[in-house]
Amino acid sequence: MKITILPDGQLRYTYKAVKHDPTCLMCFSTYNEVGAPYQADARKQINKLLDQGYEIQFGVELDAPPWVADKATRTVKEKKS
Repeated sequence: MKITILPDGQLRYTYKAVKHDPTCLMCFSTYNEVGAPYQADARKQINKLLDQGYEIQFGVELDAPPWVADKATRTVKEKKS
């Protein structure tokens, strides 16, 4: 399971569906689409993003495909040196 933050803030949940076909790569835009066996790992990664200062919005409506996606925005300001 890997969560990627796209340049526009969309989250992309990706994992191999090993139980069904090890060559099959699953890719989703919302946590709700992630298969039940993979949700615990996805939740751990979401919690890591929250700990890193991201705010996660679930089920954000978009003007273009995928039409609905989870989004991450940075909420912690970087320290000035």
